[in-house]
Amino acid sequence: MLSSLVRLLVAALVLASVVAFAQSIDLPACNMQLKTRQFERTRTPPDFRGCPVDEARLVLKRFDYQTNEPPDEAVTGIASGIITAQSVEGHTATLVVATGAGYPPPEPVLFSLSASREVAEGSTFTLTIERDRNDGQSHQLALTYNPAGLLTDPPGTFIFSGADPRVTIPLQSAPGSPGDGDKTMTIAIIRTDEGATVGKSPRISVKIADSHAPQSYTIATSGDVRRDAPITFVVTRSDVTDPVNPTFDVSQDGKSLVSTRPAQFGDGEATWSRQVGPDLFTECGGPVAFNLHAAGQIKPWPATFTGPLPAVCSTPTDDGGGGGGSTDPGLDWPKIAVGIVLILLTGYGLHKWPWIKPKITARWSIARPLVSPFTLGQAALRWPGASAQVRIEPGDTHLPDPLPVEDDDHG
Repeated sequence: MLSSLVRLLVAALVLASVVAFAQSIDLPACNMQLKTRQFERTRTPPDFRGCPVDEARLVLKRFDYQTNEPPDEAVTGIASGIITAQSVEGHTATLVVATGAGYPPPEPVLFSLSASREVAEGSTFTLTIERDRNDGQSHQLALTYNPAGLLTDPPGTFIFSGADPRVTIPLQSAPGSPGDGDKTMTIAIIRTDEGATVGKSPRISVKIADSHAPQSYTIATSGDVRRDAPITFVVTRSDVTDPVNPTFDVSQDGKSLVSTRPAQFGDGEATWSRQVGPDLFTECGGPVAFNLHAAGQIKPWPATFTGPLPAVCSTPTDDGGGGGGSTDPGLDWPKIAVGIVLILLTGYGLHKWPWIKPKITARWSIARPLVSPFTLGQAALRWPGASAQVRIEPGDTHLPDPLPVEDDDHG
């Protein structure tokens, strides 16, 4: 009870002094950052005269001080909310605040908003609040976000204080669901305190871009797959805004029917089709495979023929198709028989060679000797010159019967 009486007495004394010297008040300049550092160093409240009461209150609460804020009804020519006198008792600070009597009302501070026009779903972006001038006051703003739910825990109010002409607020867009489309959100300043108002941009629109799911494709055939009719392949994509077109090729039994080329989707089109005529595939072959190349992978789609195998496809293939006449013809017996006959005739002809019996005749003659002592030696003087010729003629051969006895005497 005594402490309360002391506080009231101190406040009365302060008010009395203010009334007595109302016309001679000369308030010091307020440097709130310097005063805050002084407070941290000394742990004693500094002189807050000349400072906005809103800022002084925040600093005092930070150091566990309570405030008593009686109005200064006598002072004139001081802006509203400025501290004109101060006293401290324990952990309670009495701050006498000017009412603004006799002070020309200032022009309201104008605030405006800005942000990125488009942000990705689930990303962080920055909201910037800017004021046209610094009036030395703190101002409280009220913000709205429409529609709700597109941001994660956005602030509903914000106190603009300090000397900076602008401040930034980080905002987090909600993750959303891929594929649910883009959304547009409006952020607005709907209310300020009495010393401020909205400026040229009180509201802005931000597009929350949908996070697209990965592109996917499905392949199907249109109607029955007949061996004597065209086959229509239909490709469907999940993202119609994707500018990248996949490629494809068509094959049958490992043989290329259509070489690799792009599948040309139209703008905004979800499906694309390609027709393969019967002039390209074999009616007795296996399934016609449509191979889609996308994202570094190949997605095959085999089109299996419906209906029975045509009669022309006599021998089925391993994959369920057939061959034109026969894909495995077996042995060609007429050609084999001709080969055997040729082999036999050749063997018989070789066995009977020569077909005409040869006739062998021989003749000899004696001529005068050719003496060559220099080359043949003394033996050449004892031999007459001799020569012989042999000719083989076709015909019968008559050999002496009996054969002559071999004689080693050559001289």
